[in-house]
Amino acid sequence: MQTDTIPLILTYQVYGKDQKPLIPNTEGEVCIVLEPNDTIKCEKITLKIPIGDGPDRIFEASTAVLNPPDKLYWSVGKSQDTTDDQTNIDYVQWELLNKDPNRKVKHGANCSVTGMVNSQAGTAQVIIKENTQNTGDPDYEPRQGAFPIDKSGTPAFYLQNLIAIDPLNAGNPCCAIQQGYAVELRWDSNGTSFELYQSGHTIPIYSDKNTSYTLKDGISDTTTFTCVASDDNGNKIFESFTLAVISPILVPPAVITNTNEVIAGQMTAQKATCNTLDLHDNSITLTGTNPNVDNVIDNSSRIDVSGTFTVKDNGNTSNLIETLQCASITADNLTIQDSIDLTHQQLPIFGAFEQLASGTNIPVTTETANTDGYVIITVDVSTDDGTSAYGALSFDGNNWFSTYGANDDLEPVYGFLWLPVPAETTWYYKGENLTSVSHPATISIFWVPIGKSTPSAQQDSVALPVPDSSNDTNDPRRLFEQYTAAKKQRQGNIIASIETLLDIKFDVATKEEMHRQLTAL
Repeated sequence: MQTDTIPLILTYQVYGKDQKPLIPNTEGEVCIVLEPNDTIKCEKITLKIPIGDGPDRIFEASTAVLNPPDKLYWSVGKSQDTTDDQTNIDYVQWELLNKDPNRKVKHGANCSVTGMVNSQAGTAQVIIKENTQNTGDPDYEPRQGAFPIDKSGTPAFYLQNLIAIDPLNAGNPCCAIQQGYAVELRWDSNGTSFELYQSGHTIPIYSDKNTSYTLKDGISDTTTFTCVASDDNGNKIFESFTLAVISPILVPPAVITNTNEVIAGQMTAQKATCNTLDLHDNSITLTGTNPNVDNVIDNSSRIDVSGTFTVKDNGNTSNLIETLQCASITADNLTIQDSIDLTHQQLPIFGAFEQLASGTNIPVTTETANTDGYVIITVDVSTDDGTSAYGALSFDGNNWFSTYGANDDLEPVYGFLWLPVPAETTWYYKGENLTSVSHPATISIFWVPIGKSTPSAQQDSVALPVPDSSNDTNDPRRLFEQYTAAKKQRQGNIIASIETLLDIKFDVATKEEMHRQLTAL
């Protein structure tokens, strides 16, 4: 080899692929990297790769191929076969011409030569020539350098091609399988022993010298496998591969998803948090120690149920659903905190109208409302003159709300009273005629429930003993008697004043007639 050449002034890196020696009788690659330097001008670079048999040659003849650098910056000539007359070594060479108009090396060059490495181990020299000019030099100078490439007689330790074989199409590799199918794992390596690990397991599922292993029961969920290869010197290398399951079995403690999850079969989970839960024709079943609606929490969006959503009697309705959209709903007890929007029909509010009592004399009776509602009391008018009757409602049995009906000489007066009654309230009613006549007035008590469609929303009536009204200042009969007595007293005072004014005394019959006429006024 010549030693009187001018050394290179550009910087090169020349090495076997992955910075490792080339392996005889295998496909090999020599990498050549030129580092950029815009202070040096370069006309061309010549790459010379030794070929043929022998330890000082790299590739077998006619197998070397150049992978060229970027064509934007370098043009590549055709390959040429040459022989060094001093060393008698054959070369294949390529010329790289710099396309920069100023011939500066602004972008460097990355290229490689691939081919079949010959059968003999040893060290070969890659020759690089350049026509370059330093800053300040008047002319370009030819320069040359040599770079050693080692060929090892011992193959490099390797592990590659860890794959799964499709159980439904044996021999073909696959990336996803059905759960439960037996699956074979294979790999290529020149190691002497192997361990195969499966995600979720701390000990190897396989440990032996073969380069394949079959999981007879397959896998139930997406799994990562890691193969560890060892050689006789104790060196270890690793290769990993993830195999997906098309229909995995999931039993997670929690499921959090930002997209739609469609459950075609059955999903069992301790907790599931989702934006949209689409059950199609399936139903939500609430289970546990205390199965109630607190097992389902909708914090952000909605629950779509096409089938049946059942809440047990012991369900707790607190914070159940912020927005409920449904075609129909049946509930024994439904609390609406905000509002109800109806698209196609009205919402029935009142239940069945019911008459609790009707008669001329209704004793004190107690009721307990099962839902909100209204009590309506009506007092009819007797056909007899001078009659009066009342109906009354109380929430404690002492203080009464009353309405009166009367027929006097002027115009009949009908009694009417209605009051709201909250759910779970115990209330009382009664009624009677205050005058004894042949055709007494009729008193009626009615109940109109709210939010209940059953015939009755009140408990069975319980008649109470008629209390002594002589000590009850709010009793309707006593108030009427006080009113009648006061009215008769005023009439008597008027008659007495007339007697004084006329200085006469009326007999009893005349006074009674005068009382009747005054009452009719």
